[in-house]
Amino acid sequence: MHQEGSEKVSVMRSEGVRSAVSSGIPMPQQGQKRFRNFFMPLEFPRRHCYLSIEIVFEKPRNASATSTSTPMVNVVIERIVTAKAPLPRGHYAQATKANGLVFVSGQLPLTGDGDPVLAQGLDAQVRQALANLREVLLAAGSDFDKLLSVQVYVADIENWPRVNALYREFIGNPAPARTVVPCGQLHYGAQLEISAIALCDDARRQDDEAE
Repeated sequence: MHQEGSEKVSVMRSEGVRSAVSSGIPMPQQGQKRFRNFFMPLEFPRRHCYLSIEIVFEKPRNASATSTSTPMVNVVIERIVTAKAPLPRGHYAQATKANGLVFVSGQLPLTGDGDPVLAQGLDAQVRQALANLREVLLAAGSDFDKLLSVQVYVADIENWPRVNALYREFIGNPAPARTVVPCGQLHYGAQLEISAIALCDDARRQDDEAE
């Protein structure tokens, strides 16, 4: 479950803090101190896996041998607003972005920025909802090729084969992770709603800073 010296899967840096997510955490190097390990069982078919998360405190380069390092994490959350997609008609943002990720609120197949008007017909609604999703992604410095996860809510699961075919055309390959939720009635009588999580330009800037 825990093997010393095993390889890190991913590392996220911030000022004074390194957090590593891995299947096993390596021993801290000189000047570092292991803070805490969390082991969480993850169930998969026919086997069990464990996710280990460790936070390591690092001394600043100019710190004295007796100084105590303090983790400092500054997270800026940005709210995305674009007139190229239906503006919020409730208490929510079209999307929020932070730490190189963008979280897009559910996009309905609405046209225009005035009174809510649904696109006519299933095909038109699928294309409109995906077009709205893309406009919000673009406003956040992202696009379909940076999608990580998509959630599709459908009013009638019988429509799913057609929805899936149009979705494949629009999204292309490689496909992101996806969840499909049959949910019955949707707002304004829409036949589907789509939300998503994606990488954005901030992720590239963070990688450059880490190097």
